[in-house]
Amino acid sequence: MNLDLIRKEIDDIDKSIVELLEKRFDIVELVAEFKRKSGKEVKDSKREAQVIQKNIELLGNPELSPLIERVFTVIFEESRNMQKKLLNIDDESKRKIIGYQGTEGSYSQEAAINFFSEDNAMKSYKEFEDVFKAIESGEINYGVLPIENSSTGSINENFDLLNKYGLYIVGEYFLKVDHNLIGIDGTDIEDIETVYSHPQALSQCRDFLNAYEDWNKINYINTAKSVEYVKNQNDKSMVAIGSERAAKIYDMKIIRKNISDIDNNTTRFAIIGSEIENKNQNDKISVVLTTMHKSGSLYKVIECFSRYDINMLKIESRPIRGKKWEYFFFVDFEGNIMDDKIKEALREIKENSIYFKVIGNYLKGQKEDEK
Repeated sequence: MNLDLIRKEIDDIDKSIVELLEKRFDIVELVAEFKRKSGKEVKDSKREAQVIQKNIELLGNPELSPLIERVFTVIFEESRNMQKKLLNIDDESKRKIIGYQGTEGSYSQEAAINFFSEDNAMKSYKEFEDVFKAIESGEINYGVLPIENSSTGSINENFDLLNKYGLYIVGEYFLKVDHNLIGIDGTDIEDIETVYSHPQALSQCRDFLNAYEDWNKINYINTAKSVEYVKNQNDKSMVAIGSERAAKIYDMKIIRKNISDIDNNTTRFAIIGSEIENKNQNDKISVVLTTMHKSGSLYKVIECFSRYDINMLKIESRPIRGKKWEYFFFVDFEGNIMDDKIKEALREIKENSIYFKVIGNYLKGQKEDEK
């Protein structure tokens, strides 16, 4: 083979790459102008993930997938930097403090980083309620809290706290949760006697765990803390269920990967803030309400959605403390509260409610199977 000819071909390819990159960044100026007019945030994690996945699928050689991901990650980073410069955005002034329950390596931290990026400060809290208190006091700008899992249902505590503190949902993020069996280096499946993890994680891995009836299953604070605890015990008979990220942080061994009962196990996280954020692109609304405790009261509310042709996405009931058999209803539906049709529907729903409050108007998160 002639090395000079090979190098010339490489030079020609490099020239094409440079020309295409220059063309791509010319279009970034148009993107920045659109975002200026629409008020859309510079970082669009969903769009970036879609582009990376789409281009990976174009590959003839799947082994190049990590390279494509790194290349586009750099392109997106430089694109954001250019947009910030064009929009006169000061990174320091835009930096936020984000709170989450758990510790480093938790799924909540992963969701917070994916939604807001690592450019922002992350602060962990022991309890869910601590995050709400921190938002209320102004200690943090936003909280990232799990509110629903695709296999085990709602995290009821956070619905109750959302209503108790009067805060707002300003966004949502769907995180695919891959639970892993994690232990210290040298641990084999035959060594295991005890498994530690959050009750939700243990529940979501019930089928796998049922195959090992002699194992003790111990509830622990959260998945990341359980990994940290097992590391500190340095005992091959103890393992934890947690994320791959937690295993890396604590330098632990993954004994079995992806042990969840459901392959596409996904947790929905709510992004919580102190004020409602009305933007043109928002397409999902959350409300909380109570109705008269008599026949047909809830029907009058639900019937409004049908009559105004509004797609109701979810309804969740939570008991009202101190009132037997009476409930708050949390309802999610499609729409923007600035639309006239939505305004009229909300007015009518409020008239048929004893208590009514809009607790969020935000952009729908993208589920894993939609990416």
